[in-house]
Amino acid sequence: MRTVYVDDSGYTGANLLNRDQPVFVLGSIGCSEGECGHLSQKFFSGSGARELHFAHMRKTQKSQNMILEFLRFVAAHPELAKISYAHKAYALVAKIVDLLIEPAAHSDGLNLYAEGLHIAFSNLLYYTVPAIEGDAHWHDLLSAFQAMCRNQSRLFYDIFGDVLKRAKSEKVKELYVPIEAGLAIFNYSDERNKEALDLPFTSMLALMSKWRAATAGELSLVHDKSSAMYRSQHDWNKLTSPHSTVLTLNSRGSQLPVAIDSTKAEVSHLHPGLQLADILAGSVCKYLTWIALGKPPEDVFASQLAVVLDNLLFTDDVADGLWPSLDFTPEELDRVGDDGSVTLEHIIATLDAHGR
Repeated sequence: MRTVYVDDSGYTGANLLNRDQPVFVLGSIGCSEGECGHLSQKFFSGSGARELHFAHMRKTQKSQNMILEFLRFVAAHPELAKISYAHKAYALVAKIVDLLIEPAAHSDGLNLYAEGLHIAFSNLLYYTVPAIEGDAHWHDLLSAFQAMCRNQSRLFYDIFGDVLKRAKSEKVKELYVPIEAGLAIFNYSDERNKEALDLPFTSMLALMSKWRAATAGELSLVHDKSSAMYRSQHDWNKLTSPHSTVLTLNSRGSQLPVAIDSTKAEVSHLHPGLQLADILAGSVCKYLTWIALGKPPEDVFASQLAVVLDNLLFTDDVADGLWPSLDFTPEELDRVGDDGSVTLEHIIATLDAHGR
């Protein structure tokens, strides 16, 4: 049996526009408690800390060097780790596509998830709208959409619609047509709209899917009890049941349910594996935040992390996530032949079958 220890970094709840924390990360270590204890002693015995926390250890040069040595070991043994990450503002754009544009497209007979069309449209919105309408309009749009999802009221629904109408460019107005079509049929009072902004749930599902693909036998998940790792134990259990029929979702072999044999919430000071996951998640979050903020040269530690983490984060078997790109075609997005609607249909069917 493989045990996977998971911790998060950069969690800001349903607020995905926190300027200081633009990135969310899940880091995981997949080895036994004994092996994790050995790694902790090998790389961090000189720290003098009762419990390892990236937030504390990043503050001194000595601790930074320990972290870098540990990450070099992980990079040399990538089978020990897996990472899921999200650019939060881009995640909001993706939710605009999921909650507004996709239902409107579906009603017109178009499968927006086929061959990554939803990703291409998210990228198009992310790079085009602020470039044409300006950063202030873009921030107003994302803020209004987030408020509409979080508050489920007519007031915030109308505010979002008003922001759409402020667009001056004819090109942006054309891009907003499918958003307005989706808004016309959007149920703003649905409680699930707020859940849609919950990154830990979907990120954890993606992370554990990678571990499932790499694990032939039983798979156990241990996450930090203090972390908001997923929104609902009930829903999580349904989507990770090892007893349900397995569906292959796309050409890359992703499957649901993920088939996890046990999920436990534990306190981190009792588990070296959770502490190592904290170090990994915090390191990746700092590095990706550095990228999101334009790579400020004065952050020397972040530039050192980049040297170690860059290749690891772009290894498909290790890391995956939501990040804007200038990829638009199915070939560029590695989505040729994929029909992503199977994922959505299976999730809906699974939840409905259990009385959601």
